[in-house]
Amino acid sequence: MSFARNAQLLITPPPPPNAGTTALLNACGPVDGAHAIVVGHHTIDILCGLLARGCGAALERRLDSSLSAEPAELVVMPCADTLEAAGTAIAIARRSLLPCGRLVMLDPEGNTASAIVQMLQAAGFSAIKTRILPQGTLLSADWPMFGITRGIHHA
Repeated sequence: MSFARNAQLLITPPPPPNAGTTALLNACGPVDGAHAIVVGHHTIDILCGLLARGCGAALERRLDSSLSAEPAELVVMPCADTLEAAGTAIAIARRSLLPCGRLVMLDPEGNTASAIVQMLQAAGFSAIKTRILPQGTLLSADWPMFGITRGIHHA
């Protein structure tokens, strides 16, 4: 076996993230040291983006996996293209998010965003925000400090 003396290892940098991925990561806010769960399939861009931004740990949860609860400060769903998928992400977020955690989703078609907002409200999320992008509708919601706040009157 012989090796070339002046062989060079060619390293190509990864391609830049697409605009939808960048917008989704920006909506996550600061992630330094946070634990994140990314819900869906083909989520490697989001996982790598979170880790590159300082996320302490990130794991992928498939839509068809069991709803075990891993504690996390952030749940991200890069493709909430159906109400069923969004509902699964919301259920995972409710079981996993620590108080003051955040759920971020992208509805690529923008067709189900208003229904997703209603689902988030019914599940007890607060500070629900939507933003229309060329890639779809970006949704973010916070899990309140003391759980579901429905029906609580503040004087």
